Amino acid sequence: MKLFATSIEASAEPISDVARAYVGEYEWLEDDGPFFDFESLVLHEDGTFDAVVDARLVNSAVRTFGGTRCTLPETGVWNAYLVGDRTKLRLRPTTSKARVYEGSIEADIVVLARRGGRVVLAPLPSIEALEVA
Repeated sequence: MKLFATSIEASAEPISDVARAYVGEYEWLEDDGPFFDFESLVLHEDGTFDAVVDARLVNSAVRTFGGTRCTLPETGVWNAYLVGDRTKLRLRPTTSKARVYEGSIEADIVVLARRGGRVVLAPLPSIEALEVA
């Protein structure tokens, strides 16, 4: 399920075997740390992504005040690769330059880190799980 309409050209390359483990829909876990980069992230198997991100990533002119969080939608292409024993996720948005995160997965929780910041993302429950609850 895509969160936003995208205008991404068919430039997405097939994702790597490393990337397949990260395919899914995720949301930021507020209890596991301060807001950093992502409120939500959907990594599609076709190599595209949809996200709700810190607005300053999309438009550097955005200013926030105090504890106010400002977010905007972002789309683009992504992939993952190994550098030594570390997994790197490269997200290339349609609106700005690429960002590279160090990624890890533990018990379905995705942790992405870059430039001293870190975000913990939990998988969104499936529609089937919501219907059962």
